[in-house]
Amino acid sequence: MENQDIYTRQAEFLACLPSPVICVGVGGVGMWAAYFAALAGVSELELWDCDTVSGTNLNRLPLSPADVGSLKVRVAGNLILRARPNCRIRSYSHRWSPELANVAQEVSGKSPAAVIVSTDQARVRSQVHAHYAGIPVIDAGAERECATCTPAPATFEDPQTGYLTIPVWCGSAVMAATLAVYRLVHPSGHPVMSVAEDGTMLFDWTGAQATSAGIQGVQ
Repeated sequence: MENQDIYTRQAEFLACLPSPVICVGVGGVGMWAAYFAALAGVSELELWDCDTVSGTNLNRLPLSPADVGSLKVRVAGNLILRARPNCRIRSYSHRWSPELANVAQEVSGKSPAAVIVSTDQARVRSQVHAHYAGIPVIDAGAERECATCTPAPATFEDPQTGYLTIPVWCGSAVMAATLAVYRLVHPSGHPVMSVAEDGTMLFDWTGAQATSAGIQGVQ
């Protein structure tokens, strides 16, 4: 199947996607974010994560016990390439730092169009925002039942542990990644979430009142 066939049903509203996109952290949120970005049509990704898959990652990632111990960037890259074999991926199994980021940019010869940061470490998140000043940086995270997506660095009760030990599950992790990719492809959008009396939920990033089947009348 040709790429133009894959994206026929989104061409009307996703005509121009940012590329390359850097993903700093490809764990419980970041792996989904990178995957969703590739599915949407982002043609080039740069993945950063020095960690390996652990058993506690399996409650929120589409991985198997056989993946435990593998580098997260390698697993994420393989996951993406199975779905989008033409996506260009550069993977770095190092902890992101401004110095290494500069080297990677010199090697690639390209400046990033946007950055999604979801690493566990609060310090690294702040460094990413400072390093890529002037470039859209999307900060995504998940905790318990809460998903966050913000243009500013996340804050933590304990900056040393960050997201390392908090309770989390696939629902909040996938929602955080989804919000991050929505912001990536619609940087000026204004999301609306509403719930009807019968429990029907509507999420509309454009702010328009959707009237498709199943959500008519939801305000």
